[in-house]
Amino acid sequence: CALIFLITTFPVAAAEPPIDLQGHWAAPQVTAWINQGLLSSYPDGTFRPDQPVTRSQFITMTNAVLGLKEKALVGYSDVKPEDWFVDEIAKAKKAGYISGYPDNTIKPNNSISRQEIAIILAQILRLELLSTSDSKFVDSSQISSWSKGAFGAVIAQGILTGFPDGTCR
Repeated sequence: CALIFLITTFPVAAAEPPIDLQGHWAAPQVTAWINQGLLSSYPDGTFRPDQPVTRSQFITMTNAVLGLKEKALVGYSDVKPEDWFVDEIAKAKKAGYISGYPDNTIKPNNSISRQEIAIILAQILRLELLSTSDSKFVDSSQISSWSKGAFGAVIAQGILTGFPDGTCR
């Protein structure tokens, strides 16, 4: 998870992980984050560790790590007052690390991409935007121009890394 660098680990009492986390490679870290109040399971008691993370879920985790409380007005056309994530979107907007898309949406239910994570982290950490090295990753040509500077910055800081096969995905 890209937030690993932001989270300070605290000694916590071991709690029983959600049923679908038992035996999962991420169970120890996810359980610690649940115990710290940074994550929660679904209402049915599952965590669904192998599902992609949505934009609203990532924003919620980021807000928890940052301890954000202040909210801005949310006027995105795809965020309704009754949505579970409305307050989290409002906190992220107030903090200034999200601004939405030109069509007045935030796309809260879309899976978040590594490029979007890079932009969020670069903004939060106020990193200097850097060009990515085309030779560093075999798939660097797939990094969109809108995220190259942020992607380069988080790579240079060691926040995001590539995969063993030489890709950045």
